[in-house]
Amino acid sequence: MSGCRKRRLERCRAATRQENARIIERVLSGGPGPARDVVLLNAGAALFVAGAVASVRDGIARASAAIDRGDAKRTLERMVAISVADESSAGATA
Repeated sequence: MSGCRKRRLERCRAATRQENARIIERVLSGGPGPARDVVLLNAGAALFVAGAVASVRDGIARASAAIDRGDAKRTLERMVAISVADESSAGATA
């Protein structure tokens, strides 16, 4: 991604939870589109603000590589597994 293209907000909105899940899956699977652009810009800015990269552009490149390698998707899968395990253990003690 050499830069972010201007997009219409409607192209990034989802009407249902299922549609949101499909968009997230597509982005984390490396699919192109406006949702990926938004994710990359936000991640790039966050990495820059955190001091992890020298510029937002560097952050975008780093985030793009993490998505394309599958790192971002694996991280989400680990977070979901932890969340499900926490819910299960909380239910067992309630």
